[in-house]
Amino acid sequence: MIFDGDNTEIIELKVPQDLYFVIVDLAAAKNTQVILSKLNECYPFAENKLQKNVQQFLGKISYEITQAAIEALQTGDAEKIGMLMK
Repeated sequence: MIFDGDNTEIIELKVPQDLYFVIVDLAAAKNTQVILSKLNECYPFAENKLQKNVQQFLGKISYEITQAAIEALQTGDAEKIGMLMK
């Protein structure tokens, strides 16, 4: 699913085989409201190095990781998917 402003696009992926995932809750404390508030401070204009890094990671870097994950899913490369999730 791609979100771009008011536009949302859904792309269906085809996988060549069943893939099984183990999802783990690390039982770490977090506050979603604080996380979202901090993220909102980074946009639309970064005011410091940390905010610039957040924009870089959630932009270009995240896009590249997502594209690699799409390819790994579509080729059934479970090992690469695991590596990308680190």
